[in-house]
Amino acid sequence: MLRDIVNRKLCGQKVPFSDELRKFSITLQFYSNKAYNFVRKQFKNILPHPETISKWYQVINGQPGFSKEAFMTIKSKAEHSTVLCNILVDEMSIRGNIKWDGKNMYGFVDLGTDISFECDDLPHAKNALVFMTVGINGHWKMPIGYFFINGLNGAERGNLLVKCLELMSDTNSKVHSITFDGAYTNIAMCRVLGDKKCFYNENGSANYWDFIKNLHLKQKDEGLTVATKLTQRHITYHNEKTNVKLDSQVFSNSVSNALKFCKALGDPKFYEVDATAEFCALINNAFDILNCRSFFSKNPYNLALNTETLDKIGAWTTSLSCLERYEMYITAIQEVR
Repeated sequence: MLRDIVNRKLCGQKVPFSDELRKFSITLQFYSNKAYNFVRKQFKNILPHPETISKWYQVINGQPGFSKEAFMTIKSKAEHSTVLCNILVDEMSIRGNIKWDGKNMYGFVDLGTDISFECDDLPHAKNALVFMTVGINGHWKMPIGYFFINGLNGAERGNLLVKCLELMSDTNSKVHSITFDGAYTNIAMCRVLGDKKCFYNENGSANYWDFIKNLHLKQKDEGLTVATKLTQRHITYHNEKTNVKLDSQVFSNSVSNALKFCKALGDPKFYEVDATAEFCALINNAFDILNCRSFFSKNPYNLALNTETLDKIGAWTTSLSCLERYEMYITAIQEVR
């Protein structure tokens, strides 16, 4: 491999990358993108550019990897209209079976890089990791890639997800969200993207999870609760992210009012709590609207929806309806200002 690097440096012109250099580059970037960029910089950019490696991940023959045809289709659709989509990531078990079709051997771990490994100790594939896009502002869904794996940790899954997002960015489409189950490796995958526990609303005001955490600690220290149901389970939510009951108890009017009350007491830990309190109240009301069942509730957000009760739902502003306000607020959320 070092001989290939020296020859490419002395050649002074573009020549195809050797199989050994391709294997090294893809493997190193798969395990650590930062390490690959560092090594590439040390070798004076002789190693392939990350975009070149992205192209190696794309296939057009239905083999494992990211489908080039799928991304071309999404890009073509994005040229005529705005494409908002959600990425689904899921893993499914497959039957272990090794087969030879006369040209290629199938059944081993395959990440779709079109590299043949001449060894007898390759692990057998046990699962298929699938990536799919679903249109948010349109009725369509499309598989964009799959990989045969034998167990990937969170960092390795995160690298594949980052590669998927880079390819989606090239299509000029907008990825609004990512959906996956609550497996531990998927939670660890999110750490590659960054768990900031902070986001900003349309006015640039910060929403901090620490405010809710501080509220729980204050109630625990005082020995009294401010009419909330916060417990340690709500704070250490990492293993119960799909528990809707816990979510509804955190993002509630009681927590919103408790945060404002702590600020009114003059506690410095709750000085900039307004945006977080507003967010809790918003999610509470939106949840009530989607979960309403009665026509006779005194709370306008708990009225079952029909043409009459829809007009009774209070508006945040005089120019926008409540539902429009919810949509604008959620779509304007961003991680950085």
